[in-house]
This record gives sequence, C-alpha cells and structure tokens, in this order.
Amino acid sequence: MINVDLLIQQDGKTLMIWREDPWGEGWHVPGGIIRYGEAAERRLAKVSEAELGVPVNPAAAPCALLQLHNSGRGHFISLVYRCELNVDSAHFAAISSSARGMSGQARWLKGMPEFIYPAHDIYRPLIEPANEETSSFGLNSVLVFSDKIVGYENAA
Repeated sequence: MINVDLLIQQDGKTLMIWREDPWGEGWHVPGGIIRYGEAAERRLAKVSEAELGVPVNPAAAPCALLQLHNSGRGHFISLVYRCELNVDSAHFAAISSSARGMSGQARWLKGMPEFIYPAHDIYRPLIEPANEETSSFGLNSVLVFSDKIVGYENAA
C-alpha cells in the first residue's frame, strides 16, 4: 500500500495525533492510504481535513520515502511531505512527549514521544536529531530526499 504522511514541524516540535485501533495505540504522524486513481495531493488534503480539521500547505514533493514491511497490515510505502499549517500553530496545544492522549487528539510534541504508535517508530529520523543513541534503531528502510533528514538505514 502507498500512503502519504504529513510532517508538520515548528520550533523543534512535531504535530502528532493520538491513535487507537486494532493494530495499537500511540502518537502518530497524520497520514492516509492513497486510493486507487487518487492523486497524492488529493489524499494530503483529505488527511489534513479529516485528521486535523484544518488545511495545510504541502511541499511540492516528498522529503522522504519510508518503507515498512512488517506492520501487521501489509507492506507500506510512505511518501512523507513537509507541510505548513494554514492556521496559527496555537490552534493545537503542546503536550509532554511522555504523555498519553485521547483518540483523535492532535498535539505538538518535542522529540520522539514515549508512547509512539507501534508502526510509527520508523519516523524517528524525521522527528529527532541523530545522535549515538538513535543512530541504529532497526529501520526497514528510509530513503531521504531532503538534507534536513537524518539519513539512510537498512535493518539487517
């Protein structure tokens, strides 16, 4: 499956949403599966409206391509787009990265949250800067198109 993800970051924080479903619970990067015949731009608009309730301005091209082989739901290829909000960032409150949320709640989090949605640990290089502790965390693969992203890793 191919999906789009909205990477919305400002002042060292990432806008994430609390998710609870049969595959797990935790903070996740907003995103959605592209439907057959649908353009990525259309899915980005639908995701921003459905998950955030506000429109976003996505970059013209993805900043990263992520691949998740063992999500429990299938093989995912994620086109990650940097996006800017079309509303004041204060529209969403900040919350501690060690806090849990309520289903559908969107919040600004600094760094990688303690309670990350199980399949979304793959987004770690996009959310927190590289350092010795996070340089080898077992990604399936990350292909980076932007110099602001950490790099490429391939799990053995």
